Amino acid sequence: MTRGRSLENDLKFILNNPRYSDLKIKCSDSTTTSQHLHASRILLAARSEVFDRLLFNGMLETTQNEINFPDMSTSSMEIVLEFLYTGKIEENNLSSCNIVNAFDAANYFLLEDLEKILFTFLEKLLDQGNFDRLDAIKLLDSTLQKNHATQQNRLQLLLCEFLGKEPLGNIEDNNFSAEMLEVFLLNTLKSEEYFSMEEYTLFSWVMNFSANQVSSDARRLYSDLLPDLSSLNKDVVSHKAGVDHLKDDQNKKLHLSVIEKAKPFLSHINLNFIPMKILAAIIQPLEIFPPNRVIEAFSHHVLSKEAEKVRRGTPFIKLAWDSFNCGRSLTFNSDNTVVEARKDPKLQQCVRTSDPISGPIVYKWMVVIHKSLPQTRAWVGVCAEEMINYSMFLGVQKNSWGISSQGEYWNHDQAPIRESFEFGTGDEIKIEVDLIQKSLKFILNGTEVYKPSRCDFLPEKVYPAVSLGSSGRFRIAKVGNSQSKKG
Repeated sequence: MTRGRSLENDLKFILNNPRYSDLKIKCSDSTTTSQHLHASRILLAARSEVFDRLLFNGMLETTQNEINFPDMSTSSMEIVLEFLYTGKIEENNLSSCNIVNAFDAANYFLLEDLEKILFTFLEKLLDQGNFDRLDAIKLLDSTLQKNHATQQNRLQLLLCEFLGKEPLGNIEDNNFSAEMLEVFLLNTLKSEEYFSMEEYTLFSWVMNFSANQVSSDARRLYSDLLPDLSSLNKDVVSHKAGVDHLKDDQNKKLHLSVIEKAKPFLSHINLNFIPMKILAAIIQPLEIFPPNRVIEAFSHHVLSKEAEKVRRGTPFIKLAWDSFNCGRSLTFNSDNTVVEARKDPKLQQCVRTSDPISGPIVYKWMVVIHKSLPQTRAWVGVCAEEMINYSMFLGVQKNSWGISSQGEYWNHDQAPIRESFEFGTGDEIKIEVDLIQKSLKFILNGTEVYKPSRCDFLPEKVYPAVSLGSSGRFRIAKVGNSQSKKG
């Protein structure tokens, strides 16, 4: 290797190299001197304030050529040293096995930029499903015990969203502390990730968790007070008698003790997500929540025009174009979020997404027009599953509802309604479909341009769809996706 051409490569060459080191680092699993790590005292001090204080404080470490970290693993220290020497971490040096301890090490040495690198890698692990649930709980606990600098809130939200993708399981087998549960409830309530449990089931789990902290008798009591959802769905009225258990003075005392334990969690339970019949038959009689919160939930159910929502977050719908249900002249990028038409003045093709939107639901997404020639006609909206010809303009077909670049609203197979807007290259169109009220809304560059008074024959299941002409290139994305404008 020729030196002097790359600072990163030169520093990587002397990383953990005894010849260029004046300090040995002993970690918790260093049982022999051959397992010690090697580093430059001056380089570590220059790159880390913590190392500077440890190595130049006038104490014993200042004069000795060895420093001991009994609570840190060798693999974690290797990651720290790689970052301090090169400013980077090679991805193949990270894994689900070492990232939890690496976060702790980065936190110990106050290395915010290293935490950002680890956070990005953790996101990839979680997206791929290559992370153990117990490791996620361990890392979440670590964020509560130690301040993970600027990444703490993002890290907690990321971990809670991951943990919320599966039901919480048996209380006895769960590793949640009370503090962790409160953070979990808070983060999943504000997250848009679809939660694995209905809100009543989550509420019941929380109350049983609290009862478990009181006594085994309290736990047995709550198994009677809060029946499982499957039995309630069959006959909620028959379970009203559960409150009769509280006529016993001892049970009443247990009940009040459980409510006291549950207080930190109850503000993070959304009663609006619990069906009204369960509120009336089960929750209101137990007097767990203040009366005003229950009344507000009843009012929500009575006055809301939206469909009854029973769990946190938004249902996951993969926003990707369907390379099978499309015109033959269309091509797609690697993740099928961008569709492009070849150059042909006579061309008019369309495509729908692979996943449908099915109700009752209100769902939003956006289409970014990366390229659309002025002389061609573009169209965005929704279509049904059947009777679509993907080699012609979608607006004129049955089972399609949307707007065109020339300011027209196309409603099923009716004549278009002309409006004053237009769209083309560089524009963003946000679409909202309401399968409860059977309506659509179109927002162009932040301004609502059209909300049709009717959407004739809009079915229970629709697909986001676009029509594009010669050289057109459109991207589909979630609303608020910061990547949406990238080619």
